Amino acid sequence: MKTKILKILRNADGFVSGQAICESLGVSRTAVWKVINQLKEEGYEFDAVSNKGYRIVNYPDILTKSEIESQLDKNDIIKKIVFFDETDSTNNRAKKAAEEGEESGTLFITECQTGGRGPEYLHRHHSHSYFRKYHC
Repeated sequence: MKTKILKILRNADGFVSGQAICESLGVSRTAVWKVINQLKEEGYEFDAVSNKGYRIVNYPDILTKSEIESQLDKNDIIKKIVFFDETDSTNNRAKKAAEEGEESGTLFITECQTGGRGPEYLHRHHSHSYFRKYHC
């Protein structure tokens, strides 16, 4: 649901009412409020105005699965995202997943990689992608 709320707010020209989000997703206002608070904890900043709704005013400077998914559409090559807070190597994870039959179009990302190559890269292997932003 986090991804869907991000996508709704990202694609809006202005404010989106909590009620409109609820109706779009078939959930309660409390559920939307909880997700908005989770997003705030992740670094998103919102304008929240009574009788208007929510709008995103600032995005966090970290990669999250929801942030990436909220920017994808059905025609994108990326069909699935596997996110690790920390891993030794996204390359190793992608290779192992491919050997185990992981679907084509899977993106492997991590916030922190403890092994592998240099500080930043994007690589493709057998229709799988692996990306690492930071080297810890």
